[in-house]
Amino acid sequence: MKTFQTTMLATAAMLVMSTASSAMAEESFVIAYRLGNWKTMEFENPTTAQQHLQAVRNLGCEARAENHNGHLDVIYRLPEWRPLELASDKLVHDWEGWLKSSGFETIHGHGDDHAQGHDGHNHAAHDHAGHQHGPNGEESIAYRMPNWKTLHFETASERDQLIAIAQGLGCEVRQESHAGHDDVLIRSPRWMHAEFSTHAIALNWEQWMKRTGFETQHEHGGEHNHVH
Repeated sequence: MKTFQTTMLATAAMLVMSTASSAMAEESFVIAYRLGNWKTMEFENPTTAQQHLQAVRNLGCEARAENHNGHLDVIYRLPEWRPLELASDKLVHDWEGWLKSSGFETIHGHGDDHAQGHDGHNHAAHDHAGHQHGPNGEESIAYRMPNWKTLHFETASERDQLIAIAQGLGCEVRQESHAGHDDVLIRSPRWMHAEFSTHAIALNWEQWMKRTGFETQHEHGGEHNHVH
């Protein structure tokens, strides 16, 4: 991971961000990410600090560097969800690891035909009616939305964040103008699943998915597997 971090930081300016209005292909490589609270990371090496500062700025963060007791602090946040589109599934796993280690929340969905994971986890082995925990204790939610769902928004920020989340979940996304406003249409015809780090986070996302119109299946621990 250290080699990846060095390469990623050195090439941060070459990030390709997905646009909010683009339709999603059936096979996509997108992570949604955000960082709601200020995050401080300490660096002894000024070059590494500057690389990290540039990387998080390229990701859309508010960011600054400060001298502090003989080292550099990089301080940053990103309150709203953004999508990051990548060229391959391997890059998704590498970036997701880096984003999490840098304090970000992430969302990345994949189907049951997902290959053996780069962390050694066989994503294809998930049974939607059975055990749904990752190798590090993550809880997995399975979800689908067979038919197109039209969503309306009060603000452009709400619209863009929903699009980012839907793209991160691997949904098909369309944006259409209607009666003087933009509608967002999403669907996920096949079963997908996404992993979350704790039971509480998984439960919150399951509730959001149900409110949004997804069917969900989620093991809540023990023998309590729920299908909605």
